[in-house]
Amino acid sequence: MLHQRLKAWYERLKERGTNGFALVIILAVLLFLPGCVDEIDADEVMIEFRFNAGDSSSWRLGDYDDSHWLQEGQEDSLEDADYVWVRAWIDAGKFPENTTSDPAIYIGIVAPYEVYFEGELIGSNVLDGYRLEDNRGHVFEILQLPPAHFEEADTLLLALRMYIADYPPWMVELIPGSYETLVRNTGLREVVQLVLGVVYFVIALYYLFFFFSGELTRPAMFFAALLLFVSYSSITEWFYYALDWELSTYYVILISDLLSLIIVCLLIPFFLRAQFGFPYRRWFYVLLTLIIVSIPFSLLEITPYVAMGGGILMTASAYYRKQPGAEYMLAGLIVCTIGLVIDMQWGYYATDWGFLFLILSMNLYLLKQIQARRKEHQASILRSARLEADLLRKCIQPHYMLNSMNAVIDWIEVEPEKGVEFLGALAEEFQVFSRIAQKKEITVQEELDICDAHLKIMACRKEQEFTLQREGIVPNESIPPAIFHTLVENGITHGKAGEGGMILSLKREALENGRRYRFFNSTNGAIAEKDSDGTGYNYIKTRLQESYGDRWRFDAQRTDAGYECVIEIYDLNGALS
Repeated sequence: MLHQRLKAWYERLKERGTNGFALVIILAVLLFLPGCVDEIDADEVMIEFRFNAGDSSSWRLGDYDDSHWLQEGQEDSLEDADYVWVRAWIDAGKFPENTTSDPAIYIGIVAPYEVYFEGELIGSNVLDGYRLEDNRGHVFEILQLPPAHFEEADTLLLALRMYIADYPPWMVELIPGSYETLVRNTGLREVVQLVLGVVYFVIALYYLFFFFSGELTRPAMFFAALLLFVSYSSITEWFYYALDWELSTYYVILISDLLSLIIVCLLIPFFLRAQFGFPYRRWFYVLLTLIIVSIPFSLLEITPYVAMGGGILMTASAYYRKQPGAEYMLAGLIVCTIGLVIDMQWGYYATDWGFLFLILSMNLYLLKQIQARRKEHQASILRSARLEADLLRKCIQPHYMLNSMNAVIDWIEVEPEKGVEFLGALAEEFQVFSRIAQKKEITVQEELDICDAHLKIMACRKEQEFTLQREGIVPNESIPPAIFHTLVENGITHGKAGEGGMILSLKREALENGRRYRFFNSTNGAIAEKDSDGTGYNYIKTRLQESYGDRWRFDAQRTDAGYECVIEIYDLNGALS
């Protein structure tokens, strides 16, 4: 019972196309939660940073003159050093009163370090029993600051001694605040990143399901792959905070996370290329890929901007060409780019919000594709049912049946053997029609059997000779039912036979990307009447559209000797020029 209810609930959600939207709403709520936690503005509290290579115990003291040290923004030149010191001055007056009673600092550095506050050693990330040079330590720490110093001075010194010979400090993150707030906010980050990773993974599985079920094409696969790598990045973010990784393990995870960022930046243009195409897509995407993969690790923060810029250019081109759904993608890419800029300048989780909006745009577009495909599928079912009814109606139409029965009565009275032959031909036609009525395609040989049965019937009814000549026919090829039969029927109905009867011909010709059938109605000089707008030709076009989509062409025209109809059917890789 529970299984049936869950299945019904899932089907109801799937029909409404709300699965992806519900998951995205969850993401929005999760991203909103961190903003509810009060944080101190680190840029206002940490008023000055200075850096220097080397090692001296006097550098931890507040009265040391560090005016000749490097300032913030110049620290990249120290990557070749073994020891690096960082001196950060804290404005005690910027700490709120509820924070000075329990002050703390959140530290994230990819290197072993010691922390000094007002000259006193207050903590280290090095494991017990090891030295800085052993490179055995953790990455993230929350250290409490002695509250008494906040009452004694207006500016306070925080000094960090780091050993970076094996692990260049790509990231030095210092966040001041109360100990309770920092612990709570770090725990909230853990929950958010873990749930984000799981939700992105579920959405990826959702679209992989639609891709493998045939409801969506390659864009859904690229979108799912993109979400899988984003899910991996979110889960590794959870690893950073939740698990007490050592530096060596964290370093490997960090590199894999950066590689996943590069792959995500490549998959975004891949998704857009598969969805919308691009006039110069080959060389443009090759150039964009080369630019992204050639960006050094030290400048990886510009990689998303390159991907977003290329994506915006591709989507703007699609929007200019009025491709459906391009406006969703363009809006998502622009908002995501704005989020990257805001996050770099001010933070506020703007990158997460921007990427969420981009995911929402992609999700909205793909959901609309799912709905459109379902409507198309339902329409194809109705169209198939209508075509099946049309096919049976062609066989048992009252006018045709009445004329056939009258012909049977006449032949039985005049020449019983001919009457029996006529009844056999009529029964053979009905039998073949009943066998193929529910089929979408039949073999050419089955189609020709229907034509032969019909020609026998019409020869008996009209007391004329009807001949269907064949050339180059491949009997086991597939064709929609009653296509050639309709051409034969129209040729007999609208043509004018000569003294020797009527000759019909069907010729198959091979194309580079498919096949061509030429049906010719020879009337010994008589001119056939055109039926291009009649129900017969409409039936042929509808059947071809149902079976081959846009991979076909049908043409009918008069000639000097009669009337010619041409049917071209293209392969999957064939293109209609």
